[in-house]
Amino acid sequence: MKGRKKAAVLLLAAVMLLSVASCRANIPVGEETSNVTESSQSSSRTERDKIEAVSSSASSQESSSDSSQEASEPDDDVTESLPDLQAPPVGGESSSQVVQSAGEESSSSQSVQATVTYQPGTLGYYPALIQYEPAYDRLTRDQKTAYRAISTAVSYMKTGKFYFNPENLNRQGVTLTRSEVLLAYSAVMSDHPEYFWMSKTYVTNKQDCVYMECTYNCTLAQKVQKQTQIRQQLNIFLSGLTGNMSQLALEKAAHDFVVSRTSYGYGSASPSNVDSDAYNIYGGLVSGSAVCEGYARSIQYLCTQVGLECVLQRGTAVSNVGQGRVDHMWNAVKIDGNWYQLDATWDDPVYSNGVQRINYDYFNLTKQQIQSDGGRSRTFYALAGQSNQSELSNFSLPECSATAASYTGNAWAFVHSGESVGAVVNQAILEAQSRGRNNVEIFLDNSAGSTFANSVYGCVNTNWIVNTGITHLTCTGLGSYVRVSW
Repeated sequence: MKGRKKAAVLLLAAVMLLSVASCRANIPVGEETSNVTESSQSSSRTERDKIEAVSSSASSQESSSDSSQEASEPDDDVTESLPDLQAPPVGGESSSQVVQSAGEESSSSQSVQATVTYQPGTLGYYPALIQYEPAYDRLTRDQKTAYRAISTAVSYMKTGKFYFNPENLNRQGVTLTRSEVLLAYSAVMSDHPEYFWMSKTYVTNKQDCVYMECTYNCTLAQKVQKQTQIRQQLNIFLSGLTGNMSQLALEKAAHDFVVSRTSYGYGSASPSNVDSDAYNIYGGLVSGSAVCEGYARSIQYLCTQVGLECVLQRGTAVSNVGQGRVDHMWNAVKIDGNWYQLDATWDDPVYSNGVQRINYDYFNLTKQQIQSDGGRSRTFYALAGQSNQSELSNFSLPECSATAASYTGNAWAFVHSGESVGAVVNQAILEAQSRGRNNVEIFLDNSAGSTFANSVYGCVNTNWIVNTGITHLTCTGLGSYVRVSW
């Protein structure tokens, strides 16, 4: 009898131990399994191994068989569980994490891992070019003297006749023809898009000298008011820039700012009596109506305000309404040591399904490309200093043969509204790698209000690195722009 009681007690104890083991087998692993760092995965799996060991010791008991099977099932591929996309990194500092992708877009079933460092952008400060006067540098000594005199007169809105003779120019032996004074005036206006108040000039020969008369499109008080409005638009433009933006990103920001806010038009006047503001930065940045000259001067103004070399290009182009060749103006911009042709007028937005889309057909072309543009090819006016120069001459005609910063040069990618960010960026990385590049710039169409979140989670999409072989990715950016390097 005692032996039976002792056996019953031992059996009861064994059942209790097995019951405890069964309960442990069903205890959740904990929040650690949602982490994707290798160390977290290792600790989670170690804890699970211990649980499975306890469960297997009781595998002969029917009461614990279900728990043992559940605990021993193979793990699914661990993918990143992203928190709220708007949650910034703690303290706004750089952060790193191991990203594991299940390889949904990969032909390989193996997962891809990469350590990602995100450097959140801040509002960036980019100093303006000071005393940037490339047209001035193309003039002769006497023409430069006339340039300074004209620049001073225009900046102070001086009226009346200004005589270009030795006494007024304070230089003995200065002889200037009417065409040279016009060339000097054109150089001033080419270097200074901020002189928006200049309307027309008249240059006349008078016996042994030449005189000029300037007229302005506004009063001094109106000029000050307009300057304030232009500064407000400039501040809006600058507020959208982030720290460490590349020259290409700054150029695109200027291009998009002008194109998205300006429509081709003649201001408040008719084509036969064009509003003078349509030719200047006030029309391009404030009133929102400009002809090609207003577009080009606005691009030049914004680019130089963030330290980019940018010049006007003058020539003719085939009209889009069958009027033959017409005078036209666009830009050349220097990016990372190379010059590119840029025509913001012909990149003017089009509407698709009610959404305004900016074109990049004329963004950073070579000189050959813009000269051979199908039925709308360009011709360039002569370079200042040549025998056939005139007031319409170009003061800079850069070679523009590079393609690295072109829209199709794989230096950057643009994600249109509705497109898969992961797919576009992954393809951009692969193309950049094929050309030996180790970085790519990504721009998101934010016409629908979407932006990359200012956090590592807004930057990192595991689909970005599928099939790339990348083991470390660095993302720098804010809003709708991010620079990805590896």
